[in-house]
This record gives sequence, structure tokens and C-alpha cells, in this order.
Amino acid sequence: MTDYQQLSATLHKDLKVKPNYKSLPLFRENTFPVLACELETLQREYPVVFLKSPKSGKLSLHLLTGLDEGQNAFINNGVWLADAVPLYVELHPFYLSTIQGNQASISLSPEHPCFANEAGIPLFTQDGLPSEFLQKIQKQLSLAYQSQKETDRLISFIETYDLYRDLKVNFIDHKGEAQSRQGMLIPDTAKLLSLDKDIIIEALEQGHYRSMVLIEASMRSMDGLIYKSVSGAQQVS
Repeated sequence: MTDYQQLSATLHKDLKVKPNYKSLPLFRENTFPVLACELETLQREYPVVFLKSPKSGKLSLHLLTGLDEGQNAFINNGVWLADAVPLYVELHPFYLSTIQGNQASISLSPEHPCFANEAGIPLFTQDGLPSEFLQKIQKQLSLAYQSQKETDRLISFIETYDLYRDLKVNFIDHKGEAQSRQGMLIPDTAKLLSLDKDIIIEALEQGHYRSMVLIEASMRSMDGLIYKSVSGAQQVS
């Protein structure tokens, strides 16, 4: 069982974050959860899809970092090679326990592999104040807390009106052999625009339509993912 402790300038004054923690083996996965607030930035580099739970049938929003389980094509030689990294990875060592005003109350497990007691990025200054890194984490946690509600509303809207369609990715691998990946879903904006006017207005006012368009736009990043995942591979329609 993970031993979470509330972040303390006294208890954790010497705790540091490994500079390369985003490329640790625990992040060698091919999908990561994302939030609605991240879509505009992340869609420029990653395909974003919905995945459906085989048990509950519920949808969840994920970006793709590889074509196969256990593959993160963005990590190379111990570095995550992208301009943007999902908040799930950025915030992984930390846990938001409560919200006090506009500040996040942070918990963590000192045993998490992202932490070190020697070389690394300090959480606190010598005066016991939050370091620049920790201040950034506090803001990101608050943002994630708020955006989770927005993301839940988006998914609920998509599910209520069945506004998704199957995505099948076909490509030719480096051996010239046809390959296919499926089991992913993307928004169906055409179906949304065929619904009653009140539903369309709701989608516009709540930002759901914008999120759907951004997810669809992220498919432009699929070619790059295929190339990174399978050297020399090319997507086919």
C-alpha cells in the first residue's frame, strides 16, 4: 500500500525530483489519460482518442504515445522528446488531497521512483519556501482539479448522445506488410450537427464542440506516431 504524506517543508526539505522523471520506465506505456484543458496543446503532437472500458462500458479520454502496449515512442535515450507532456505524467509523483482557496494541498509518497534525496530538482528553497518547480506543480494540480469536471461533462455529453465512431488505423510497416490497430473511438461531429438545435447550442456553450473538433484535429498527428512507433512505416487510408 502506498504511503502518502502531506507535503511538508520540514519533513520533505531534502526531497528532490529526478530531472528525467518523465522518461522513467513506469511511463513506458502507449496511452495516457488527458484532460479537456490540454487538448489544444497536446493535439499538435499526439493523437487523442476515447477508450471504452470492457467492464463498465464507460469512455475515457487518452492520448497515444505508441501503437502497442508497453511502447512509448516519445521516450528515447532517457528523454521524453516532445514540446508538451501530458499533465498525468507531469503530476504523477503528486496527489491532490484538498483545495484550500486557490492553492493545492499536496500529498506524495517519498518512495515514488520519481524522487531522490541527492541530485535533483528541489521542492523547497533553503528558506523553506516552495521552489519554482513546486509552484508550477501547485498551479498544475489546481488546473487539473478544475478541468477534471470539464472532462467528465464532455464524456457524459458524448455518451448521452452516442457521439463517437470507431477508429481503425491502417499502415504499412517497415517490412512492407499491412498492419492495423483498432479498439479506439473518436468524436462524431457530423452526427452532433444533425441533432436538435438545443443540443448543438449546449455543445457550443459548454465547450464540448470545441473539444470534439480538437480531438478530430489530433488525427493529423497519427502519421508522426506511426513513423515513431514503427521505423519507416506509412499510414494508409
